[in-house]
Amino acid sequence: MKRIVIIVTKKSLFTNSGVGKYIWNYIPYLEENFDVEVLYQPEEHWMVSWLYWRFFILPRILKKKYNDYIKIFFDENFLISARPKYAKSTIAIVHHYPFKTKVTNLKEHMVRWLSFMTFNTILRKIQHIIVVSNKTKDVLKSIWIKEKYMTVIPNSVDLSCYKVLDEKGKKIKRENISKKYKVPMDKKWLLYVWSNESRKNLLTLFRVLSELSDDYILVRVWKDWSIEELEKMNKIIDENNLKNRYYHLQDLSEEDLISLYQISDIYLMPSLYEWFGRPIIEAQACWCPVISTKCWALEEVCWDWALLINNPMNEGDYIEKIMELQNVKVSELLIKKWLENSKKYATDLNASKYINLISQFN
Repeated sequence: MKRIVIIVTKKSLFTNSGVGKYIWNYIPYLEENFDVEVLYQPEEHWMVSWLYWRFFILPRILKKKYNDYIKIFFDENFLISARPKYAKSTIAIVHHYPFKTKVTNLKEHMVRWLSFMTFNTILRKIQHIIVVSNKTKDVLKSIWIKEKYMTVIPNSVDLSCYKVLDEKGKKIKRENISKKYKVPMDKKWLLYVWSNESRKNLLTLFRVLSELSDDYILVRVWKDWSIEELEKMNKIIDENNLKNRYYHLQDLSEEDLISLYQISDIYLMPSLYEWFGRPIIEAQACWCPVISTKCWALEEVCWDWALLINNPMNEGDYIEKIMELQNVKVSELLIKKWLENSKKYATDLNASKYINLISQFN
C-alpha cells in the first residue's frame, strides 16, 4: 500500500477554514486506499517561529521520516519546504496565487520578487499540481507552469450533510437559530459567510442593505481580519443606522452554519476576486439562492445556477437581483439547474480523482 503524508497548517486553523475543508473532506476516502498520515504544523510554533518551522524544521522532518512517502502540500504557503531536490514525489495543492495582493513600496517589491522566484522554481519541480479551478490553472500557465502537470479538482460538499429542508423544517430551525443568536425571525435574511478582507467587498453589501427596506437584515458569519475594513464598516453602519439590521455571528458550529444556509432567504457573494468560493456551493446545496459576482473563478463555479452581477461595486445591480428572486419561478429554476450540475461537486466523485492521480505515482 502506498504511503502518503499530507502537510497542513496547525490543526485548529486547518479544520475550521475553507482551504482546510478542501482536503479534509477527501482524507477518509484516501485512507481507504492508502496509508495516510497528516502532519500538522505545531500550535506552539504558529505565532513566534512558524516561518522557521516551515523553512528549517519541516524539510528535515520530511527527509528523515517521510523520504519515501508521497507528499501532499495542502497549501501553497508550505511549498518552500518542498525544496526542488525533494519535489519529485510531491503533489502541491494550489488554492490561489499568493502574489495577487498589491505592494506599495520598494521593500515589498523586492520581497515579492524573491518570493515569486522561489515559488515558481519549486512549483516547476513539483511532480504534479492540483488546482481548485480553471482560473487558477490559467494563472499558473501564465507563469510558465505546463498544463500537463496540472489537474483541476474543485471544492466539494457532502450532499448528505447539506440537506434541504421542507417549509415546516425551515420554520422550526429558524425559530431555534433566531432564539439562540437573537436574530429577528420575521425578517428576510441576507447571508454572507467569510471575513472582511477588502477583496471580499463587504462594504458594498452594507451600502446595498442601506438601500433596501427594513424588511431585510444582513447575517454575517466569520471573523474580522482587517482592522482598516472594520473601521470603514462601522462608519457605514453608523451613518446609515444599520446596527439593528446587521448580525455578526462568530465561532459557530458546523451544524449551525449549515442551518443558516438552510433557513436564509438569499446568499450574497460580492467578492472582487475568488479562486473558488466554497460558500456558494454550500449555500446552493441547501437550496439557498445565490447572488454572486462574475469575478475570477466565481462565474466558472456558479455556472448557470446563480444570479450573476457584472459590476461588483454597483449597489443597484444587487438590489435588482434581490428583487428578481422574489419571483418563486426564478428560485425554482436556479434549484433545477443546481441539481443538474451538483454532481461535479460531490465529495466521492472528486475523491476518486485524487485516488486515481496518486495511484499513478511510482
